[in-house]
Amino acid sequence: MARVLGVARGTAWSIIRRHIEFGQVARRRGGAHNQKMDDDMVQMCVTIVEAHPEYTLTQINRELRAELPDKPQVCGSTISKSASCFMVN
Repeated sequence: MARVLGVARGTAWSIIRRHIEFGQVARRRGGAHNQKMDDDMVQMCVTIVEAHPEYTLTQINRELRAELPDKPQVCGSTISKSASCFMVN
């Protein structure tokens, strides 16, 4: 069967085993999006940007860590991906 499908024997066996055990052939793809910045962090980011629009990502991140020390640390690129942080009127 593996030769017909053009896959390794181990792959074929894992497909068969999954079908027997769980009644499914394909693996479930994806899952919950791992959101690194929660609502509190985004709101604090907005507050920082409103107060200091000239800040760089490094400065915003430093301020964010100082204001919310119990929250997980994120890098500057994660902050920049949170576009809602920069939607300042």
